Amino acid sequence: MKEVIAVRAGIATVVLMLMGGSVIHGIGSQAGSDAWLAIIFAALFSLPFILIYARLGDFDPEQDIFHTLEKALGKPLTVVVAIIYGYYALLLMYYSLDSLGSFVTVAGLVETPKVVPRLALTLIGLMAAKAGIEVLTRWCSLFLRIIVLTSFLALVLVLKEVDFSNLQPVLFDGIGPVLQATLTTMKFPFLETVLFTFAGAGFRIKNGSRYVLVRGHFAAAALILFIITLTVAVVGPEIYRIQYYPVYGAVSRIDVGGFFTRLEITVTFIFLITAFVKVSVCQIVAAKCFSYLVGETDYRRLVTPLALSGIVGSFYLAEGTLEMEKRNLSLWPPLELAVQVILPVIIWIIAEIRLNKQNDTGQKAN
Repeated sequence: MKEVIAVRAGIATVVLMLMGGSVIHGIGSQAGSDAWLAIIFAALFSLPFILIYARLGDFDPEQDIFHTLEKALGKPLTVVVAIIYGYYALLLMYYSLDSLGSFVTVAGLVETPKVVPRLALTLIGLMAAKAGIEVLTRWCSLFLRIIVLTSFLALVLVLKEVDFSNLQPVLFDGIGPVLQATLTTMKFPFLETVLFTFAGAGFRIKNGSRYVLVRGHFAAAALILFIITLTVAVVGPEIYRIQYYPVYGAVSRIDVGGFFTRLEITVTFIFLITAFVKVSVCQIVAAKCFSYLVGETDYRRLVTPLALSGIVGSFYLAEGTLEMEKRNLSLWPPLELAVQVILPVIIWIIAEIRLNKQNDTGQKAN
């Protein structure tokens, strides 16, 4: 059975999960001054896939996704799907932890051992995952308001540094960089929403998954668009392209009468909160996938070992910030292309055909 959560709480969780790391790394940087345009395109082009994810969640609102997959694909193929998405959730958790470790070093805590921030985030995420998706979403519903307020406060204070000429001329380098940035922005972060389909959350309204995922998708896109557009306007397209954490650099320029300065802590706060949500969702999804594989009814029993694997696993992904940045700017690797695009589309087509046929057969029998 699905854990039933409130609609607004589900939307808040989707928003914070999609913001996890994306606003820090400066998505769409290939497009330079047209990053805002790439984000809009990415949000729109991602929508068909978001609707597919939502449809998979709405096939059987009373049961989790694996029940739907078994009816559509059969047990053997469902096992394969569970392995793939369980591995993907773990890998995404490792990347999020590695990103945190790199950010803490760049942000000034150079002497802090890399394991410290990763261990802290792992343990906090572990507690949230053990509490369950219902508790996590209620927490997100509260903290989304704080994140939005903090984002607007920090970026309003930096308005005197804004130069909208940095956003012009539109399409100066042509459509090519914009399309490349669109594809990478679709991959990271927008299509990572597929994980929420496997989180096992149900809603109190009909077609709840579609309502939550679509609204959460556009809310996150709007917030990310606001942050990234102002960042490019502050630091300029060239610095935005080459800087590891351009939003951090933009906020570091805040100086209001010599009193309000050094407000980079606001960016750190946003990153920590959103990274925590992303890591917690990844832990829950990984635990649910592997619980299905071993026949364990309570996924919480597997959360601890899977979460703790991140402390070790995150050290084997990238040698440093430069390699992580290169990974973020690359186009779809095979695994991400499979879990975000290919598999959902195939599963959706098969499920529409087989489940509708099963429903028609059942109605005729009655």
